[in-house]
Amino acid sequence: MQCQVSPLADRTREHYNAGVQVYIVRVEDKLISREGRVLLAQTDLNSLGLDAASAVDLGLCSSGARMGLLSAPAEQQVPEGYDCHTLRELMRSVPEADFRCAARGVHLAHWDRTHRYCGCCGTETVRVGEEVARRCPTCGSVVYPRISPAVIVAVVRDGRLLLAHNSRRASRYYSVIAGFVEPGETLEECVAREVAEETGITVGNIRYMRSQPWPFPDSLMIAFVCDYQAGEIQVDGVEIDHAFWCRPDELPDIPPRSSVARYLIDWFVASHS
Repeated sequence: MQCQVSPLADRTREHYNAGVQVYIVRVEDKLISREGRVLLAQTDLNSLGLDAASAVDLGLCSSGARMGLLSAPAEQQVPEGYDCHTLRELMRSVPEADFRCAARGVHLAHWDRTHRYCGCCGTETVRVGEEVARRCPTCGSVVYPRISPAVIVAVVRDGRLLLAHNSRRASRYYSVIAGFVEPGETLEECVAREVAEETGITVGNIRYMRSQPWPFPDSLMIAFVCDYQAGEIQVDGVEIDHAFWCRPDELPDIPPRSSVARYLIDWFVASHS
């Protein structure tokens, strides 16, 4: 397995300026952090025995720092003072700016690893220097990082929120309805279809709220709220094994505050308490 690196050394946003070089180090499915910092500096690379010269330049992350991606063997030793956490675990503990840069690094690392060969002719692709892309030297095909759009929606009925449990997750928490956008489909059509397929509910008055990059491995979550129109809950039994209408004061276990799902749930509670 490989270890990857992305940029950022200080936890305070004022240090995230263009020209600052920072790194994110990944070992298998975890990222290396130090004292709550997932975005590491050159001195951290020295401690980890990694060579910054072999880092892949990923340009500027959203905070303005210059971002690098490094590879290391699976047997990479993590010295005292450093920790390893999954990206999901880091959502709960690191500053949002740090997480956004780390998420970008993980997303691009996944894309880089899964697009080494041309999908048209099978030739090994090469990185394009002036942008984040890979080009086939044989047929000229250029591939850019994949982004998979998915909707997530808070359905409201008479002061109650539709919450559902995903049968594929071991966790006990309930969340709002979500699903991937299909070809030829608008975001609003996807909202209506996903709610109907998973719970049997018909909805209307669909409104956009916000979006969130979701690098698990390459999604973009697009959040909506909508109103119940008709139907009774009938879960599909495949993705959803239980769903119910929840009042603001009776919430079960729900997603962490760093997720857009929790943003929608918090919005509902604030709007209907």
